[in-house]
Amino acid sequence: MKLLKEITKFLITGGTSAVITLVILNIFLFFNYPLFISSIIGYAGGIVNSFFLNKNWTFRFKNNNKKFPNIFIIFMLFNIAMMFLFGYLNLGFLAVTQSKFISQILSILTTTVMNFLTYKYIIFRK
Repeated sequence: MKLLKEITKFLITGGTSAVITLVILNIFLFFNYPLFISSIIGYAGGIVNSFFLNKNWTFRFKNNNKKFPNIFIIFMLFNIAMMFLFGYLNLGFLAVTQSKFISQILSILTTTVMNFLTYKYIIFRK
């Protein structure tokens, strides 16, 4: 039951973070920033939101370790790299169908599962 509750909160947090990502992305695109830069900044905003919501709400993690911000920065950079890597790999895999939308969905699903496991068993381990 606890795991189901954590997964539900994690998915709600992910939806909230996705909205934040899209809002930031579109703000930067509105001001004519390149898509690549806008995507990174938007995704980083979503990751920051996700991290703090998951820390305080999903997993209720309490830690005053001064090294904790370093863990967050490493995780954020790793997360961005994985999203682009999976997107690139999925685009290559799906080149036959030419579906960039399906590639993005597969990237999101892959990183969602990976992020949940990383948050639960590494970052916010009790």
